[in-house]
Amino acid sequence: MVASLHDSFFKFVFSRPERARELLSLSLPPDVLDDLDVGTLRPVKGNFVPAELRETYSDLLFEASLKSSTKNHPDLFVYFLFEHKSAADPSTLLQLLGYMIRIWEPYHVRNTTRLPPIISVIVYHGRERWNAPRSFSDYFSPTLSMAALNPEFRPLLLDVGRISKETLPDLSAVTRSALSALRYAFERREGLLRTALPLEITGNPAGEILDYFRGLIAYLLRISPHEEESAILKVVRTKASREVVVTIAEKYINEGLTRGRTEGTLVDRRGVLIRQLEKKFGITQEERTLIEQVDDLDRLAAGLDEILFAESKQQVLDKLS
Repeated sequence: MVASLHDSFFKFVFSRPERARELLSLSLPPDVLDDLDVGTLRPVKGNFVPAELRETYSDLLFEASLKSSTKNHPDLFVYFLFEHKSAADPSTLLQLLGYMIRIWEPYHVRNTTRLPPIISVIVYHGRERWNAPRSFSDYFSPTLSMAALNPEFRPLLLDVGRISKETLPDLSAVTRSALSALRYAFERREGLLRTALPLEITGNPAGEILDYFRGLIAYLLRISPHEEESAILKVVRTKASREVVVTIAEKYINEGLTRGRTEGTLVDRRGVLIRQLEKKFGITQEERTLIEQVDDLDRLAAGLDEILFAESKQQVLDKLS
C-alpha cells in the first residue's frame, strides 16, 4: 500500500505540465532540451501500464513539439516512469520497453513508416544508489562476437537523492518541496522535512498552493508513524498551516488508516471509505452497496489510499474491482 501512496503523490504533483517540464530540465541532455519546445508540453491521455502493474508504475505520458519539427519529423513523446521502491527493480527496462511498444502500436497499425521518438526517464528516490540494469546490454553476456547484435536501449535516470544542491534553487518551490518529500520517505531527516514544508498557509488561501499543501501533508502523514504528526507541527509555523495538519491527521490518522494497521475490520474500512467518498464526491446508493460488498481488506485499503489524491470518484472505485 505504501508504494501506491508514493505513486499517487508523484502523479498528483508531476502530472501538471509545468512540473513535468522541471523534471525534463533535470534529466534531458542539453542538446535535446534545446530542441524541445517546452511550451508545447502536454499530457497524453491513455493508460499504457497493464492493470496488474498500476500499483507500481506511474504511467505518465507527455508529448511536445520539436523546434526542428517538419512534416516528416514527428512530434516528440516523453514517457515518465516513476520507480518508487526503496530498492532498484531489475525488470524496469523490460517494463518500459513494453510500454513504449504500446505507445507505438497505433502508428504501426496505420502503416506509418516513421515512429515518434520516446524519451524514457526513470525517476527514482530509493535510499541506495540505483544498481539495476541501466542499459539493455546489461541483460546480456558481454561476448564480443554478439555485443553488436544485441538490442540497445538506455533510458535516462533521474535519481532524486543525487540532484545537485546547485540545481535546486532553479526549481519552483512546489517541485523542490515534492522532491524533498519523496526523499524524506526513505531518509527521514529533519532537514528534508523542512525543505519539504517551505510553503506556509496564511489567511484563507485557495487554489494550487492550498491543494498542494493538503496533498503534501496527507502524503507525509500516510507514509509515517503516528508520531510524525508532532514532527510536522514542529516545522510548520502559521496557524493556518497547523490547522491543515491537524485536520488531515484527525481524518486519516485517528480513523486508523496509517501504514501498518492490521486490526481494522472490513466494516471499519467500508464505513470510512463511504464517508470519505460522500464528503469528497458524493455517493449513490448503488456505489454504497458496491463498497459494502467488498470483502478484501487490501482492496479497501487501496481505495482509501487512492482517495487522498483522486480527481474523480471512479479512480477510487476502480481500486475495489
